Amino acid sequence: METDMMVLVTPLYYFGMSAQLKTVIDRFYSFNGILMERNLKTALIVAAWDNQDWTMKDIKSHYETLCRYLNFQDQGQILGIGCGTVSMTRVLGRVMPFLYAANEILTARGIKLPLPAQARTAPGDRLEKGAEVQAEIFGAHMREAWKAGHINRWLAANCFGDYYTRGGLDLKQRELITFCFLAAQGGCEPQLTAHAKGNMNLGNDKDFLIRVVSQCLPYIGYPRSLNAINCVNKAAES
Repeated sequence: METDMMVLVTPLYYFGMSAQLKTVIDRFYSFNGILMERNLKTALIVAAWDNQDWTMKDIKSHYETLCRYLNFQDQGQILGIGCGTVSMTRVLGRVMPFLYAANEILTARGIKLPLPAQARTAPGDRLEKGAEVQAEIFGAHMREAWKAGHINRWLAANCFGDYYTRGGLDLKQRELITFCFLAAQGGCEPQLTAHAKGNMNLGNDKDFLIRVVSQCLPYIGYPRSLNAINCVNKAAES
């Protein structure tokens, strides 16, 4: 091997690397001694549909063990979760700059990263827990709402199961954030009205939500702000 650096690139298959990449690595066996003396620089790039805290745990562990065994010098890992659809990658593209900035600030303040995992669900109970959260926010009738269709099921399991159950923020705070993003997004007034009602159910009353919209106005504009206030009024009347 004449190279000074090797980059391992793979999609995530059942929480491990692809068979093609694994075949290449298996063939290192004949050159273990040579590779151990090279101190090759390496990097890992992985893309995955799933976006759980634990999605990359096993492949990350495998790669780091490989580095220790063969004296590879890890130069970094790009672990792309939530890469299943265009919309998912667009969201990540917007969020990542914020995460990088937040990590810099946390590191500067002496906070050890990564932070403790906040996930509270597993594949076997995410739907059940998500439906319970929906019921707590919107009322008992939402406990069975996931049965209305496959998107309703995804919504309960992913949005409310994977995200709303996480630690760090309570439901009242999460509902307020959802309300603000829906108001900014526009074009989803029925959902905005429902989440305005959900906020009220959790203690963020009508007057508070109107003050929140007023704060958002310079960023989201007058039309969306007026639409949001209209949704708040409708929620208060229901």
